[in-house]
Amino acid sequence: MIRKAYEPVAPAQGQDRVGQACDTLAAAVLNRTLAFDELERRLFRLIHARTGSYQEAARLLNVDWRTLRARVQTGNADPNR
Repeated sequence: MIRKAYEPVAPAQGQDRVGQACDTLAAAVLNRTLAFDELERRLFRLIHARTGSYQEAARLLNVDWRTLRARVQTGNADPNR
């Protein structure tokens, strides 16, 4: 129940960065400058780099670890690219 005035909580600073990243990603897809294969490859590389394990990254992404490894090892090895 609200009494007097309602002031919504401001979004956390991290949420703004996530929203901006999602907007940038959506724009790249809509402008056809980023294909699904490249998006998947970047995500797989990033999660693998952070977990340090093909098995753990695959578990988090709900994919087979061999599929994840094949995508990670394809192309540029820089996880931030």
